[in-house]
Amino acid sequence: MNAFRKPYLLFLLLALACLSGCASTPGPGAFKVVKVVDGDTIHAMDSEKRIAKVRLHGIDAPERGQPYYRSASGALSSLVAGQIIKMRVMERDRYGQIVATIYLVDGANVNMVMVEHGYAWWYRQYAPGYAGLEAAERSARQQKLGLWADEDPIAPWEWREMKSGTQ
Repeated sequence: MNAFRKPYLLFLLLALACLSGCASTPGPGAFKVVKVVDGDTIHAMDSEKRIAKVRLHGIDAPERGQPYYRSASGALSSLVAGQIIKMRVMERDRYGQIVATIYLVDGANVNMVMVEHGYAWWYRQYAPGYAGLEAAERSARQQKLGLWADEDPIAPWEWREMKSGTQ
């Protein structure tokens, strides 16, 4: 049977092609995650196919070589890789990167999810008074989720200081 002889099959094939093409390019105000760098950094593409490096606001995930690095990176990847997201840009950091709160299309706050499940710390220094992240970290600690299962987890900012020898 030739699919082109049946008009409804041709219509179905064209509709599927359109949907797959439409899903690969974000609409205005939305971004497609094209790369997960680590547990708190992504690369996102806008509707004009420009790619920006984005750090997740208010959180700090384990660094490469640190315990739970792969778990945190994998968790963020599972949440956002290839997904269409929305961002609430908070600022640009000293390296010119966008610092933002990331939201899935269902409205889930990705930054919050990472802390709630013990894949990242609430980054108090850069998000003081963020009660939601504070409560999420407290809950994850109490439940010993993710990195909080470790007896003495080392915060990424302390890890970086130790690695650079400034401590």
